[in-house]
Amino acid sequence: MSRVCQMRLLRLEYDIALPELARTVGVSPQYFSGLELGEFTATRNAVRLVQIAFDRVLAERRDKAGAMLAAYANCREQILDFVEGCNGD
Repeated sequence: MSRVCQMRLLRLEYDIALPELARTVGVSPQYFSGLELGEFTATRNAVRLVQIAFDRVLAERRDKAGAMLAAYANCREQILDFVEGCNGD
């Protein structure tokens, strides 16, 4: 059985792309990929960067989920009604 980095398992399970994760801390996706694959040393600084990146992605997603819940609650009963708005499919 092959061994897989916890970071990768979490990313894949929760659909977090390397570029999204890397963007939050200003590193390249290739750097995070190298950490996942064991190509780069997992220094304390690297671990901290990954932790901060996950914390930020989770915070962003929590905010978006909260906004979506509120918007959905406001239109739940009229979910298929047509309204004025932008054409952003």
